[in-house]
Amino acid sequence: GLYIQDIMAELGRSESCVIRQLSRLGLRRKGQPKFIPVAQNVCRPRKCLSCGETFLSEHSGNRICQKCRNQQRRDGALLDDFHVFL
Repeated sequence: GLYIQDIMAELGRSESCVIRQLSRLGLRRKGQPKFIPVAQNVCRPRKCLSCGETFLSEHSGNRICQKCRNQQRRDGALLDDFHVFL
């Protein structure tokens, strides 16, 4: 089997996102209760504002898929890389 950390690294997702998806598949950690409590609305499908493809978003502020984020980083256009000083 795979460790949660390995799955997180492979998919580029948070622990809560991976656990939620695994629980949806009926999988759980050894020794854990049948239902793993996970924060509501952590991961959900959303449409990318850049390409329009549906992707698994970790939070409501995540509206650009990883493919487009990587492309924007290569192009130097990712807004996360900018700071505004007032």
